[in-house]
Amino acid sequence: RGYNPPKSTFSYEKKEGYVRFYQIRDGSSDTYSVYVPNTKQLHKMKDDDIMMVAYRHIGRVFRGVSGAFNVALCKISNLSNDTLNDDYLFHILSSKYVKGELLKYSERSLIPSMSVNHLSEIKIPLPPILKQKEIANYLSEKLATVEQLKTTLQTQLDSINQLPAALLKQAFKGEL
Repeated sequence: RGYNPPKSTFSYEKKEGYVRFYQIRDGSSDTYSVYVPNTKQLHKMKDDDIMMVAYRHIGRVFRGVSGAFNVALCKISNLSNDTLNDDYLFHILSSKYVKGELLKYSERSLIPSMSVNHLSEIKIPLPPILKQKEIANYLSEKLATVEQLKTTLQTQLDSINQLPAALLKQAFKGEL
């Protein structure tokens, strides 16, 4: 789990000597980017680290970012690369199965949260390492296709939403 520096040290712009600070809402968006002074107390992550939300929205997983992270996030470490592929682990942790298991453990609390003990008790399928790589590659390809489709659909939706305004403009000018 991470560390929470005082909010008084937060900056909403990049500065020299500061690092990107990730919170629950981050990981899939830079909309609310925050930067904090780069100190020894910070818990750091690298692009290939797997990060998991451990509080409120437990089970949301992301990677591909670097910086520091707060106490509501945890860094998942794979201690056995010979038997467990990191990409496979990322996809398994992103699954509804793992999220559901984590929610079961936290259902007695008012605000869902998970602990390392909860996570370590979850049993996951562990095929041979080559099969894990094959599964991870397949899922990564399919997710990339989904992201491309989402982008295309959003662009089309934006165009459709602009259409009524353009038509009204033409109508008022008598161009219809």
